Amino acid sequence: DLYLEGSDQHRGWFHSSLLVSMGVQGKAPYHTVLTHGFVVDENGNPYSKSDIEKNRAAGKKTSYTEPEAVLAKHGAELLRLWVASTEFRSDIAYTQTLLDGLTEWYRKFRNTARYLLGNVGDFVPDAHPLADAALTDVDRCMVARLDDVVHRIRAAYDAFELHVVHRLLVDFVTVDLSAIYADVVKDRLYADAAAAPSRRAAQAVLYEALRALTTLSAPIMAFTAEDIWRHMPKRTGDPASVHLALAPAGAPLDPASDTARLWARLIEYRERVTAALEPFRAQKNKSLDARVTITPTAADRPLLAPRLGELADLLIVSEVTLTAEDAAEPRIVVGPHGGHKCDRCWKWFAALSTEEQGICPRCYQAVHSLPPPPATI
Repeated sequence: DLYLEGSDQHRGWFHSSLLVSMGVQGKAPYHTVLTHGFVVDENGNPYSKSDIEKNRAAGKKTSYTEPEAVLAKHGAELLRLWVASTEFRSDIAYTQTLLDGLTEWYRKFRNTARYLLGNVGDFVPDAHPLADAALTDVDRCMVARLDDVVHRIRAAYDAFELHVVHRLLVDFVTVDLSAIYADVVKDRLYADAAAAPSRRAAQAVLYEALRALTTLSAPIMAFTAEDIWRHMPKRTGDPASVHLALAPAGAPLDPASDTARLWARLIEYRERVTAALEPFRAQKNKSLDARVTITPTAADRPLLAPRLGELADLLIVSEVTLTAEDAAEPRIVVGPHGGHKCDRCWKWFAALSTEEQGICPRCYQAVHSLPPPPATI
């Protein structure tokens, strides 16, 4: 199916096999040939076993890190990540600096998986399918971006582009999932009632992301994916091992689609507000202490006006308002909310619950949805 060797085999194994097979069978001996470069050090010099042994015998220092040492310190996953992260068609760098960087990424991946597992611990996939969830527009955008990255990762696997798989996983986990979506839904996950539709919707999206990341990373991070799969909630009929599970199919996201354009504009406003919040935060305030007033462009007003509540969550502030006028370029004004702070969710409101002192109506409902504490003797 696949011949895999270095570029020196174009006139070696690849060529001789082809000639013999054509002569004997009348067809090529392989469906695909994949050629990789040579493994080189930080100076671009190819590693040579004989040179390394010769230098060591002469007492010279070498920068070569034995794979056995990597296995002993970090496990096989790190070597798998190194292979997957390389652009194999050119020469492949193998240095301690690269290994250290991959160690950081591996830690990030594990921590993200742990965060996702923790937040879907009470989630039952069969009882709360994504199709029935009360998704917000931000949730729908996230699902669309997840479907797109899944589609692109599967296409990269089909083309043996493991470095593209690696890059897509890194970008999605660090940016879309950790830096944006997990931050946005944190309030829903922690402060909503456990069975609230808004919390279940966020869990449904996080579960789909966890399932996709686990199955798609399994060919590279074989042991880690198996650990995650063992601990995550399952659907009826799921196999015991991730290596027997099917990855989702995904779907491409058209950059010109309404979903893609909405996400791009929302993220642009998030970046603008984040910059405008810096002086406010520098005065010992938290972003939830803020009310943000936006003067949007005329084109953006129809996007923002129906989504002010979602926008407050996306921006991690307590309230967002729009001015009556439009501007050629968006203008952002940040100031203290000036209302009343909820002791439970730390958001600010014009008025708190009239039924319980110190908390907002949403938190009152969440607190009183909890089962009563067990009786004490």
